[in-house]
Amino acid sequence: MRLNGIDPGHHDFIYGDALDWMKRLAKRGNTHDLVILDPPTFSRSKKSGSFQAKRDYPALAKAAAALVRIGGMLLACCKRSRLSSETIQGRCEKWNPLERAKKSSIRFAAQQPPDFPVTAKEPAYLKVLWLRLD
Repeated sequence: MRLNGIDPGHHDFIYGDALDWMKRLAKRGNTHDLVILDPPTFSRSKKSGSFQAKRDYPALAKAAAALVRIGGMLLACCKRSRLSSETIQGRCEKWNPLERAKKSSIRFAAQQPPDFPVTAKEPAYLKVLWLRLD
């Protein structure tokens, strides 16, 4: 971090279960201008068992959104190929991820860049949404 001119003494480094930590931080009232959500499609932990994007992404996204201040942005990424961009966008448009916000709106949506070509063997897996919470 020092090579990039960032003082590590001014930052918190958190490790552990992301969902657990996001809930703790929200309870403390922590909010941020930008929260980046980029979970794996699958993982295991001793404490919380398995994480599967298809099953657990909504709860994780809701917890991440609770850390975004009103007027802030949530950068939500999903790498599950079986969920289409249209499906994810549709869910986000119908779902207000933050109860204290009046609405959430998709400001930008993208898929994987050209250097990761989409083929029959390798379908489009990366979906990226920028959501503004108003």
